[in-house]
Amino acid sequence: MEISKTETTLNCEALILGSGAGGSVIAETLTKSGLDVLMIEEGPHINPEKSPMTATESFSHQWRSGGLNAAIGNPIISYAEGRCVGGGTEINSAIMQKLPE
Repeated sequence: MEISKTETTLNCEALILGSGAGGSVIAETLTKSGLDVLMIEEGPHINPEKSPMTATESFSHQWRSGGLNAAIGNPIISYAEGRCVGGGTEINSAIMQKLPE
């Protein structure tokens, strides 16, 4: 998809930033209630026919910062951010890290 370099004005009743688990559910709920919803995603839609990608391709196409997010201090849990349609749910494959007690 080519992104226009010219200014564009879009009108909507609800603007959703991100298409991950939170954004997609909220967008569907608001759409079903009759609102005009615009969802904006930072990254591309990955065609399922192009998956599975190699690990290198996956990191460069689907992960923010190629999967190398800086962390300040010594975090107990590292995190990764999706940069594609589906967000973190797309890159994490429903894998959850156990929270410390």
